[in-house]
Amino acid sequence: KKLALKIKKPFLSFQYFSIDRFMEYIVKKKNPYFKIISDLEATFLLYKLLKDKFSYFIKDKNFAQFFAWGREIFKFLEEIDLEAKTDDYLKKIEENARIGYQVAFEINTLLSSLVSLRKDFHQIMEKGRKISRGFSYFLASQFINTLSFPEWELILFCGFFYLYDTEIKVIEHFFKKNKSLLFFQKDEKNYQSFKKIEKRLKIKIDTLSSSSFSLNLYAVPDEHTEVVLVREILKKNIKDINNTVIVLPQAGILIPLLSQISEVAGKFNVSLGYPVKRSPVFSLLKEIFDAQISKKDEFYYVYDYLKVLMHPFIKNIRFDNYPFVVSRVLVHKIEEYLLGIKEAGISRKIFLSLSELENEEAIFSSAKDTLETIDIFIRKDDLKKILKTLHKILFVNFEKITTKDFFAFLKNLFNFLIDKSLFTLYPFNRQMSEVVLELIEEFRQVFLEEEFSLLDIFKLFLDLIEGKVFSFKGSPLGGLQILGIFEVRDLTFENVIFLDLNEGVYPNIRVENPLIPREVLLQLGIDRLEKEEEILRYHFRRLIGGAKNVFLIYQEKEDKERSRFIEEIVWEKEKKEKKLGWLPQRAMFKVEIFSKKEKIKKKDKILEFLKDFNYSPTSLDVYLRCPLRFYYQYVLRLSQKDKLLEETESYEVGQFVHTLLENFFKNFLERKPQINQETRKVFFKMFEEFFKERFEKVMKEDAFILKEILKYRLANFLEEEKKRKVEKILFLEKEFIKTIDIDGVNLKIEGKIDRIDFVKKENEGEILIIDYKTTKTLLLPRMKDLNAPLRREEIKKKIVSFQLPIYLYLTEDNFAQFNINAGLYYLTDLKLEMIFKEENKEERRNIIKNYFLPSLSNLLREILNPDIDFEPDDENESYCKNCPFSSLCKI
Repeated sequence: KKLALKIKKPFLSFQYFSIDRFMEYIVKKKNPYFKIISDLEATFLLYKLLKDKFSYFIKDKNFAQFFAWGREIFKFLEEIDLEAKTDDYLKKIEENARIGYQVAFEINTLLSSLVSLRKDFHQIMEKGRKISRGFSYFLASQFINTLSFPEWELILFCGFFYLYDTEIKVIEHFFKKNKSLLFFQKDEKNYQSFKKIEKRLKIKIDTLSSSSFSLNLYAVPDEHTEVVLVREILKKNIKDINNTVIVLPQAGILIPLLSQISEVAGKFNVSLGYPVKRSPVFSLLKEIFDAQISKKDEFYYVYDYLKVLMHPFIKNIRFDNYPFVVSRVLVHKIEEYLLGIKEAGISRKIFLSLSELENEEAIFSSAKDTLETIDIFIRKDDLKKILKTLHKILFVNFEKITTKDFFAFLKNLFNFLIDKSLFTLYPFNRQMSEVVLELIEEFRQVFLEEEFSLLDIFKLFLDLIEGKVFSFKGSPLGGLQILGIFEVRDLTFENVIFLDLNEGVYPNIRVENPLIPREVLLQLGIDRLEKEEEILRYHFRRLIGGAKNVFLIYQEKEDKERSRFIEEIVWEKEKKEKKLGWLPQRAMFKVEIFSKKEKIKKKDKILEFLKDFNYSPTSLDVYLRCPLRFYYQYVLRLSQKDKLLEETESYEVGQFVHTLLENFFKNFLERKPQINQETRKVFFKMFEEFFKERFEKVMKEDAFILKEILKYRLANFLEEEKKRKVEKILFLEKEFIKTIDIDGVNLKIEGKIDRIDFVKKENEGEILIIDYKTTKTLLLPRMKDLNAPLRREEIKKKIVSFQLPIYLYLTEDNFAQFNINAGLYYLTDLKLEMIFKEENKEERRNIIKNYFLPSLSNLLREILNPDIDFEPDDENESYCKNCPFSSLCKI
């Protein structure tokens, strides 16, 4: 259309080719039956070839296990073909491989047969009339001189930079016949790629002078500031937004960027590749596969099961004529019962079967009751049917599947989501799913006769998806342009905003440790690193060289270095201005600080609740540190559900150790514990069983390290236990409850104590209360000034934690005739920190009565005081930072 307007008349449109399609056109002109195949199919053909003729390399690997190596070998063979390397080059590699490169024996053996490997690979493709991209280039360069092209009078080769040898041979053919014109965009820089073209084609490429542009360099602390800065640039610095491009070297920042600029950008176009692995489609598939991998027999690991069910696509599904909220309520009820927020037979289990869930009546009764409060009436049997449907599609279908079943079940899953869920409401999901469905079909065609284990098929499929991108397809003819680095090739804009100019992002060049050593590639005249860097530098310099206003933005952090391309531009500017130390602008924005949240008044209902509440050491410690958190956590009973689904290792390890020690030491209740060779065997047998149950299926490769650390520490713990003079273990995981009178109100104090020992100390016995700790946090009260503090702030500084004082208060009446002590047993360094040191029996009782108990009473009195509001305490920055309610109190 633009051309027709320019020449002011209609014309017969040109034929347009990408270079890939042009090479394919040449090959098919020679043999029209050839078909371009995907890298996956080509790698599979290579696998079958190696299995047949180079079996020492494959051994007993199936394709899924071979894939990582196969991808590298195929990439190497492609590069050889693209650069049209002759057998003479390859024979030199073979000779060196026989001497030995510093790689695995199998690689040297394979490289010593490189000529025959390449020849056989070509033959197996030709026999099936299939060609890979690299082989199509290779064949095109061979066929070109045997073909004529009367259909074209002239061929225009436009905008090329780096050319493979195969491309140069093809272009050279047309150039010598005066059937081509070559268009390049070359500046004053000396690029090796242009020198190579000039030398091979015996031409001189004209140089265009770069325009003098206004450079604006910005350093920002993070990507959030980056996208806000772009919005401000568009608002204040850009006059012609239709002649502006925002370049994204990495697509991950796209969504935050769009959310910031949509109001100021007006019409805009996005053209770039977005990684599927960043999509909810990928996360759902990964969670479904993870649930199968961590499954133990018919029992699913609860956290992996919940991740699948809690996925936004899954918990918002419309069944029959019921609204989306039905499945949402059902899923959240399952979550509540599994995590122990509500109690049932399935609560707090680590592994459980699908049938246990389907038969847990409490789930369906609770869901039914909740739905009725919003006037949705549904039978329990229908709720069960919904759950069974979800189980079948998300779990049962993937339990024992053949490769053929895998394709069918994945398609069923996508059809189900498209038909029943909110899947299609998010604009990118359909495009993402198209990419995945194309991969499923490719997978089906390539592996129809191949069988994999469950683990292999999941791993292979996820590996393939991780490398996939889906394209935002648009038109660069109008509006603000948001483009990837390769989408901006050959285009020129007045205003260029370039984001993420950091090393490792742009340029993203990493010295890899591939299967084929770099030494081999260099001997073949192939330097991946040099080529990639020059290509990226050229596109960057060409783009900004044609602009008037350039805005370069990078993140300034300890672990991020600004791009070498920025360093080059800064150095050029410093030389031109004869002045060192050219500094970037640092993006700063006005930030409005929220005022502290209004204090929460203790109304009558709240006071009634506080009087009936059972106070534990943990709840009192929460109030001690922050009354407002106590209100959110215990009065409103709020919890951060995302945290519940995150299996923090310290929590899991703490639970594991407590369970193990309880089960082992219960053999010595009411008697002296014996630590000897036999009991050690019992202990570590129990350890192996518990560890396998709780960690091995879940943590996979990480489990080994954790296991060895725990074994080492627990072995040392047993040695320390042997030295301790314990006469008798009295209680394990024992719950105590007691009331305390606060101005006529009887409040309940409760606590669950890990262990109580009767120990021999000098000539008398002592009761020792023990609380195990798997992390080092000193929570002992200060014992210098024993005057009971009145206010919470003073109590916090002096008492520090009520855990041990409450344990002493709860048990003192049970052991009135004995001396009593309490301690924290740190299992990391095997230290037992006692609350009392040298005090005698009478002194200890006085401290409990006149220091701990009044401090506890004063704190409880404050909790019940209607004139003292629940207010935030921001004294401890770290405590606030890790508080799940920090966003509510706005500190």
